[in-house]
Amino acid sequence: MTHPAPLPSPPTASRASDDETLRLRATLASRCDLTLLETVPAMTLLVDTRRRAVHANAALLAYLGDPDRPLPLAQVLGLRPGELFRCVHATEEPGGCGTTRSCVQCGLLQALAGAAAGTVVEGEGRMLRRHGGRLAAVTIATRAVALDLGGERAFLLYLQDARDRRAGEVMERLFLHDALNALNGILGAAGMLREEADGDLRELAGMILERSGYLERELRAYRMLLDAERAELELTPQDTDPQAICAALVRLFELQARVAGVALRCVPGPEHSLQTDKGILFRVLENLVKNAVEASPQGGTVTVGHEDLGSRVRFFVTNEAVMPPEIQTQVFQRFFSTKGPGRGLGTYGVRLLTENCLRGEVALVSAPGQGTVFQVLLPRVLDADAPDAAPVETP
Repeated sequence: MTHPAPLPSPPTASRASDDETLRLRATLASRCDLTLLETVPAMTLLVDTRRRAVHANAALLAYLGDPDRPLPLAQVLGLRPGELFRCVHATEEPGGCGTTRSCVQCGLLQALAGAAAGTVVEGEGRMLRRHGGRLAAVTIATRAVALDLGGERAFLLYLQDARDRRAGEVMERLFLHDALNALNGILGAAGMLREEADGDLRELAGMILERSGYLERELRAYRMLLDAERAELELTPQDTDPQAICAALVRLFELQARVAGVALRCVPGPEHSLQTDKGILFRVLENLVKNAVEASPQGGTVTVGHEDLGSRVRFFVTNEAVMPPEIQTQVFQRFFSTKGPGRGLGTYGVRLLTENCLRGEVALVSAPGQGTVFQVLLPRVLDADAPDAAPVETP
């Protein structure tokens, strides 16, 4: 496990008082012209040695706020980077940003640590943040520089969103629309061919149908993920049988598990009612089962099941492999994957769809002797018209 260099200041729960922050800002302003930061074509943040904000330029304030309502500077002063961006890990420990296990992997804090050591580090801070009550992924390209302003030490951070949202959204919509139209044509032609042909040609048509159908499901799942990120995914709550969902997942992956030498079983659970979006729930659990089968050693067992918790329903997917700690802290990040480039939407999508759409929570436990357990905790009745709910407590 790779740890970053020491941070500019040891993690601490101490906070600067308003007077202390204002004094330091006034001192820095007397020794350099802070308005010069407005001329920089990037978001900039000035922090003290404890990583507390003492100044942010207009570009950063606009990014942190709403498009037509920048965040007031007064709300920024004294906060640490993770708190500014509303990183989901910033409130996990009493010490806040910089004190959690996940902070070890943060590219933004690594850039600060490099600047404190006298080097220039450019990195990417990948984080899950909450903005407007919704969960969203963001990647911030970061460059940190140490400053010595007449005995007062500070750090200047240059920040840039690594993704051009508007251009990306347009291209994604066009691609998905055209790709699904083309696939529908292929599926229709292959279906007609299979009905009219025989022998090897019929078998070939069946293979085309199978692979095209798989690709269509993946594209529709990706579109579901994009719509969820943009708060545009329409929810359709309906009566759902948890046992039937688990049994269907086992049928879907039994061939893949058999080929991998993995036992896949569904644990019988009690009969109980659940009203949720069945399509979204199935996609969430499908990703977890697929990942569990792929992660299991040959001869291992993957278990799928559910429990009645009164006002909530708990689904779980377990496997016998143990996930390294450095992987656990990043597993829900967008585009993070141990399977190589071009992957990493599965578990991120699981958390996004569960929290933003199903109003539930995803939790992970992975330890020697216990294996890896993903659980999805849902309200028994999904209110599609309610605002996004805060994560419920994990039993």
